[in-house]
Amino acid sequence: LMHEHRRLLQFGILPAELDETRDFMLKRIAYARRQPNAERASDYAQRLIEALVHGRVIPAIETEYTFAESILPTLTVDDCRTAVADFLESGRPRFFIYGDLAAAGKSQDLVQTLQLSLADEIEAPTLPAREPFPYDNFGPTGTIVAQSHDAASDVHQVEFANGVRLNFKQTEFAAESVSTLVRLNSGGRLQTSPEMTALPSVAARALIAGGLGSMSVEALTRSLNGRYAELNFGVDEDSVVFSGKSDREQVEVLCRMIAAYVTDAALDAAAVSHAVAEVAEETRLNTVVPEITLGANFLYILSDKDPRFRPPKEKHVTPINEADVRAWLEPQLQSTPIEVSMVGDMLLEDAIAAVAQTLGALPPRGPAPTVQPISWRIKEDDEKISSLSPDGRAGLRLLWPVSINEGVRSHRELELLAKGLDILVREGVREEKGLAYSPQVGVWYPETEPGLAYIRADVITSQRYTERADREIRKIARGLAADGFDQVLLTQALNPTLDELDQQLGDNAYWLRAVLDRLSTNPDQLRYASTREQDLRSITTARLSELAAAIFRRNTEIQIFAGLGERR
Repeated sequence: LMHEHRRLLQFGILPAELDETRDFMLKRIAYARRQPNAERASDYAQRLIEALVHGRVIPAIETEYTFAESILPTLTVDDCRTAVADFLESGRPRFFIYGDLAAAGKSQDLVQTLQLSLADEIEAPTLPAREPFPYDNFGPTGTIVAQSHDAASDVHQVEFANGVRLNFKQTEFAAESVSTLVRLNSGGRLQTSPEMTALPSVAARALIAGGLGSMSVEALTRSLNGRYAELNFGVDEDSVVFSGKSDREQVEVLCRMIAAYVTDAALDAAAVSHAVAEVAEETRLNTVVPEITLGANFLYILSDKDPRFRPPKEKHVTPINEADVRAWLEPQLQSTPIEVSMVGDMLLEDAIAAVAQTLGALPPRGPAPTVQPISWRIKEDDEKISSLSPDGRAGLRLLWPVSINEGVRSHRELELLAKGLDILVREGVREEKGLAYSPQVGVWYPETEPGLAYIRADVITSQRYTERADREIRKIARGLAADGFDQVLLTQALNPTLDELDQQLGDNAYWLRAVLDRLSTNPDQLRYASTREQDLRSITTARLSELAAAIFRRNTEIQIFAGLGERR
C-alpha cells in the first residue's frame, strides 16, 4: 500500500489507466440504462440516508448517468489529480490496523514493514496490455440428444450427448439480463473426510480468486473489464455450484469462464492462503457469536454428529494448502454430472449455443458419485454448545422433524403452517413477553432427504432469557396443536404469501432457484409456479390444524442451544 501511494504521488495517474476506467464506466452506464427498475428499495434507502447525512440533494439515477456521460469523455489526468489533490498532498497516510496482532507477534513486524517501505526504491507504474480471454475451445460443439418443452411453465429442457443438461426459461423481467446456475452433482460437502472438514469452506473462497491455468484472476478481471459478467462459486451439501449473472451478449463468455474453471482452475497459493485465513477467523467466531455458532454446528448436530459436518478448529484449518484443495475439488469438477439452469432475456437457441460450445463440449460426464448417506435426527434431543459471547447473548434453535411426500402440495402446507407459527411466536416472544427482538420460524429441507423437513424456530436473546424463550415457543407450538389453526391466523399467514406471488413470479431468481435448479432430478418443480396460487387458496384450517396436531403435540422437537456451558 505504501509503495502504491508513493508511486501515485511521484508518477501520477497513467493515461492508459484513465482510458481503461473511462471505457469500463461508460459501458456499465450503458448497461444500467437498459435496466430501468434495477435499483432495489434497499439501495435507494441507502442513497437517501447518505444524502441526508451529508446534507446533499439526492439526484435521480438518470440524472447521475447523464452527468457522468457528459463528464467522462473529456476527463483528463490533470482533472483526476486535481480532484484528489487533498488526498495526495496530505503527507504520509495514517494506517488503522486491527486484530489480535500482539498475541500473534505481528505488531513489531508491521511497524518495521511500514518503515522499510518508505526507504524502498520504487519504479514507474506500468499497465500490462489487456489479454483476450484465451479459453475458447473446449472440444467439438455438443450435440443434442433430447429436448422437451413444458407449455404451462414455458420451460425448456435440453440434454447434450455428454450428459450435460440445460433448463431454460425466457423472461423479460430484467431487460437483456440473464441469470445462470451450474450445479455439479459431485457429492459436495459429503465428499469431505472427517480430518479436513474446513476444505469446502476454503475451496468455496479460493476457486474463483485463484485464477486459471492460463490467466491470473487479475488478468481475467482486466480482460473482462467493461463486460457485464459476474461469477461466484459455492459448495452445497451434495454439490458444487457456479452461479452468475450477465447481459445476454456475455452469456457465452460466462459459460466459457465456468467451463474454464471446471477444466483448468489454477488454485494458486496466494488465493488459498487468503481463504485459509478467512476460514480460520470464522472458526474463532464459531465460539463467540451465537448466530455463527448455531450455523456452524447446525448440520453436524442434525446429522447425528456425522464427522463430515464437524465444525473445524483453527488448528485444523491453518495447515491446509493448495494441494489439499486441489485433491479435494478437482475430482468433483472433472467428470460428475452437470446441470445448467438459465433464466433471462435471451432466445433459447442462443442459450443452447452458449452451452453447446462450452460445457456441452466437454468429455462425457459420469454418474453422480456414491456417498455415505446421512442419518438425520428425528427424535427429541437437546444439544448445548459452548459460545462465550462477550455481550452475554445466546442462541436457541428448536426443530420439529416432519415426514413429507415429495409433492409440492406438502411443501406449501408445511410452509403455511410455519408462517402461522411465526406470527404466534413473534406475538408471544417479542411483543407480549419481550424476550427477543426478532424470533423467526421457517422450514428447512435437507438436500439429500426429499422425504424429510424440519420446522425451525430461531431466537437470539440474552442468556438469562433463553430458558423462558424456549418454554414460550414450545408452549405456543403445543397450543397451536391443541387449539388448531383458525381462520384469522390462516388469513394472516396466507395474505402476505399471496401478495408476494406476483413479485416472485416476475423475478428471475425465483424461477432459477425454485423451479429450474435440480429440475432433472425433481421434475415436479415445473408445477411450482403454475399451481402456487390455486394450491395456497385451497389449503384449509382443518388441514393445517391436522398438521399442527401431528407435528407439535408430540415431544419430538430437537433443541440446539449456543451459550455459556459445557458442550453436551
